[in-house]
Amino acid sequence: MPLATAPLATAPLATVPLATAPLATAPLATVPLATMPLATVPLATAPLATVPLATVPLATAPLRYYLRRRFNYNCRKSISELLWKNNHHQCLMERDGGRDGPKLRYFPVNKEFREEFEYSNYPFVLAGYSTERLRGKAWEDDVTDTIFRALGMSDTRVSAHLEASDWDNVAYSYCHRWGHFHINPEQEQLTLITNVCPAGCVFSTAQDMAKWMKFHLSGGKDESGRQVVPTATLRELYRPVSAVPPADIGPPTFPVEDTRSTYGLGFYNGRYRGLRKVYHTGSYSSYNCRMSLLPDVSVGVWACVNSPGDNRGVTAAKLVNQFALDLLLGVEPWLNASTACSFPSPWLTPSREHIQRNYPDTTTQYNSPTYVGVYANPAFGNFTVYVTNDTLPDLSYKFGRLLSGRLQPSERDDKFYMTLDEPLTYRMTYDPRYSAGFPVYFTLRTQGFDVKAVSVTVPYLEFSLPPVFTKVVPGSKMNAGQRTHSDILVFIVILVISSLL
Repeated sequence: MPLATAPLATAPLATVPLATAPLATAPLATVPLATMPLATVPLATAPLATVPLATVPLATAPLRYYLRRRFNYNCRKSISELLWKNNHHQCLMERDGGRDGPKLRYFPVNKEFREEFEYSNYPFVLAGYSTERLRGKAWEDDVTDTIFRALGMSDTRVSAHLEASDWDNVAYSYCHRWGHFHINPEQEQLTLITNVCPAGCVFSTAQDMAKWMKFHLSGGKDESGRQVVPTATLRELYRPVSAVPPADIGPPTFPVEDTRSTYGLGFYNGRYRGLRKVYHTGSYSSYNCRMSLLPDVSVGVWACVNSPGDNRGVTAAKLVNQFALDLLLGVEPWLNASTACSFPSPWLTPSREHIQRNYPDTTTQYNSPTYVGVYANPAFGNFTVYVTNDTLPDLSYKFGRLLSGRLQPSERDDKFYMTLDEPLTYRMTYDPRYSAGFPVYFTLRTQGFDVKAVSVTVPYLEFSLPPVFTKVVPGSKMNAGQRTHSDILVFIVILVISSLL
């Protein structure tokens, strides 16, 4: 779930000495504006079969009824279970909704329901779409009016509301390639998050994020003490829904305890130095953000870095959180200038795993017509392979609005490496294994004397369960899902904002 994809107006964190800037105003990142989600809708008051929807006012009808009657949503589970990050298609919509979002009913089953925690942004898109139908208002307008304005967050924008003048105040993110730092194309790639806005599309400032944290720490009040959201609603957001894999440090290896145990409706739960902690992280472009709240002592920290986009940014945001929490708690920080840079050393020796890099084999000869064509996947849309040079034929591909590039040969006929054209080229710097391209795999079939590709698997679009695209035979009929061109798939896990009902 992330929020804050780019702090509007602030200096990069590296230019603001933490010791000299007030915590409330230093650009310490983007907070998850997480979560005024479906917690305010009654989840279940009577068996589904016994309450005709026509007799229940739409504004008070449990959302589960609405999804079933309007969208053929047949899962008998609660909304809390729907928002539990799981890709089980039986508990998602069975008819395409709006927002040009993913075709959720076509998504394959990765894990059985409640078998294992798995983070996913798509259910939050569904949640935002549901609020639009229930409240008759675009999610972007609703969250702006109901939350941002109510809390006085006047410098906070959803991506769809950004104006040309706003970009002069945006702290762009950076990637490191060819020995230099380069600005990422934030405006050009904005559609990546705008199309899935409820899953994270908010631009904000350090000052506004301080208001957001105070809102949570005060039990739902604005700075004047006015109750904006009931305290019970916020508690429902933090309430554990599922266990999650631990991501802990603690004695005897480390001098303090910092743990993670469960996930609620947009917040992780854990403990820091024995105190109850709710927090969330998120990434987009080269931004890495983290917000940590200690509700029992009314302490909160929000931190964000805008480079380099890999795990170093994740670690930096976490360490800033831990250092700032210690300052606010009035205890001696366990991190200092030396150990913050060497972490996890001296407490733990970093593992040095061998990185197997991918390199194209430019000597491989291949027959271009074998691979050329349109490949369709009902959930993701079309992946098109075509020839770009008639003299020395090179294979290229296109997917959605932004993703395109070359397909470079490997040592195998069925394997190629896909490069990323601008504006997404910078993403090839994040993982050294794929600096020369991401692997794609064709399924080849012999037809008489010819060899033809009948499908292509593209792990880059979803590494945990790579989608398979089947070649479309000219003149054949495709189902509705295949006819619909995919809008942009979000390639990264980003923070999410849920909306208030």
